[in-house]
Amino acid sequence: MGVDVGGTFTDVVSVDDVTGEVRSCKVPTVPDNRAQGVLDGLRALLRAGEACASLAHGTTTVTNAIVEGRVAPVGLVTTRGFRDVLEIARMNRAHLYRLELPARAEPLVPRRRRLEITERVGPDGTVQTPLAPAELEGIVAALRAEGVEAVAVCLLHAYANPAHEQALRRALEPHFRHVSVSSEINAEFREYERTCTTALNASVMPLADRYVDGLTAALAGTGGGGPALRLLHSAGGMMSVAAAKARPLAMALSGPAAGVAAAAHVARALGVDRALAFDMGGTTTDVCLISDGAAETTSQRKLADYPVRLPMVAVESIGAGGGSLARVDAVGARLPLDLVLPLVGVVGEVADVGDVLDVQDVDAVIQHGAADEVGQHRVAVAFPPGDLGLHRLGGGGGLREALRDLYGGLQHRRRAPCQGYREERDEERKQGHRAIPRAREATARRGRDTPSPGAR
Repeated sequence: MGVDVGGTFTDVVSVDDVTGEVRSCKVPTVPDNRAQGVLDGLRALLRAGEACASLAHGTTTVTNAIVEGRVAPVGLVTTRGFRDVLEIARMNRAHLYRLELPARAEPLVPRRRRLEITERVGPDGTVQTPLAPAELEGIVAALRAEGVEAVAVCLLHAYANPAHEQALRRALEPHFRHVSVSSEINAEFREYERTCTTALNASVMPLADRYVDGLTAALAGTGGGGPALRLLHSAGGMMSVAAAKARPLAMALSGPAAGVAAAAHVARALGVDRALAFDMGGTTTDVCLISDGAAETTSQRKLADYPVRLPMVAVESIGAGGGSLARVDAVGARLPLDLVLPLVGVVGEVADVGDVLDVQDVDAVIQHGAADEVGQHRVAVAFPPGDLGLHRLGGGGGLREALRDLYGGLQHRRRAPCQGYREERDEERKQGHRAIPRAREATARRGRDTPSPGAR
C-alpha cells in the first residue's frame, strides 16, 4: 500500500501482490492526528481477512510545519565568534522595491538561544583551538531556561573534522532528546546555508518523532504487528523509520517527490523523453520536469525563505491547490502558502461581497454558504465570518488583484522547471544578436566608437 498525507486529503493506493488488483481511495486529512487519516484509508481499502504487508508513506507534514511556523523552539551551539551567522545571512534582498516587506526572513533561532563555545577547527580539519567542555554546563542551563526542545550544533569547518561536533552531541544528548549536528545533516562548506539546514532539521525533529512514533503504534494496532513502514524522502527514494527521525528535513518534499517518481515511471513506460509532472492537491500545486525518464533534481532550494541544502527533486510548489482560501489581513487580500488552509468538510458561512470576479482565467466565487469548486480551472474562494476589512479593498478589488498574482505565479512556475523553454531562449538570443549591429550603426552615425564593456 502507498499513502500520501497531504494538507487537505490523504490518498491511499493498494496493490494485491497475488491478483495485481489496484484499489484507491481519498479520505480527509485530520490535522490534529494525521495518523488517523492513514488508518481511515487503510480501513476503507482492506477487505475482510486482508492485511497490509508493506506501507510506503509520503507526507507534507514537515513542509507544512516549517511554512506555517509550527516548529519546536531550537537552540544553536556554534563556534565562538559565529553566533550571528543566521542574522547576517546573505547580503541580498528578495524584494528590491517592496519596502513594506521585510528585507529577509527572521532568523530561525533568536539571538538569546544562539550560544557560543570555545573551539576552532581549520578548513583542512586541523584543530586550532581545543573544545572547552567546561563551558557546557552554562550552555545547557541557558538552553533549558529558554524551554528549548531541540538543539542544533554547527561548528566552523565541522565538515572537514566532525570530532568536536560529535563530542558536543554526546554531551548534550543526556539533557536534550533531539540533537542535530551539521556534519551529519549537511557536511559542506558555506556557513549560513549549513547552519540553516541544521537548525531547520532540529526544529522539526520533535514533530517528526511524535508523528512517526504515533503512526508506527497505530499501524501496530491493526494486527499482525503492523506492516513494514517505509518513508519516502525528498529525492524520491525511501528511508527507514530511524533515519526519518534523525533527519526529518529529508521528508520535506516526500509527498510531491513520490508523485514525481510515479510520473517518471509512467514517462519511461510510455517512451516519453521530456514530460512535466503536474500534481494539484488541495493545498498546493506541484510541477517538476522529467528529462530522459529521470526527474530533475537539485541540491539546494528555499523553504519558507530559508535555504535547505539536501538532495531533492526540483519541484516547484505554489499555494494554488483545489482547496485554497483567500484571506484578508492588515496588508490586504493575499493567497500565500502560509495562509492556504485545507478545506475539509463544509466551510461555514462566508461573506457576501459580490458575484463572480473575473480574474484572467481564474474565477473567484464569493457567496454565502459552502465554497465549492466552480467549473474547470476555477478556484473557489471563501472567507470566515467576521469583519474582513473588505471596505478597505473597494468591494473585492484587492481580492481580484491577489488572484491575479496567484494566477501569474502559476504561469511563471509552470514554465520555470522547463528551464526557460529552449525555443524562447533561442529567439531571445537571435533578437540580441540582431540588436548588436543596429546599436553599432546608431553609434557610428553619432560619430562615436562603441564603448567597450566597463568603459566610462
